[in-house]
Amino acid sequence: MVGKAQNLAFFLFTSLPLSEIIEDVGSKKNPNAVALGKLGGAARASSLTQAERTAIAKKAAAARNATLSAAERRHIAKLAVKARERKRKLSRKEN
Repeated sequence: MVGKAQNLAFFLFTSLPLSEIIEDVGSKKNPNAVALGKLGGAARASSLTQAERTAIAKKAAAARNATLSAAERRHIAKLAVKARERKRKLSRKEN
């Protein structure tokens, strides 16, 4: 009888859509672990020097850019230039 129960449980588990299985797994986080995770990032950042944080950020940006095409990088660069121009215009109006 145990074999049949195991087969039934396996069938019920595998007959569920994968999205439901993933949704159930992801929604059950340990709140204590979440709180500690938030503290860890802040503690690490406060223990690093500005140069170390800059180096980490540059490495992360390079990793993100490695997955982008040349056209996507150009588009992002144009958006950055527009944002800088808007910021300059706003700072001129304040002065």
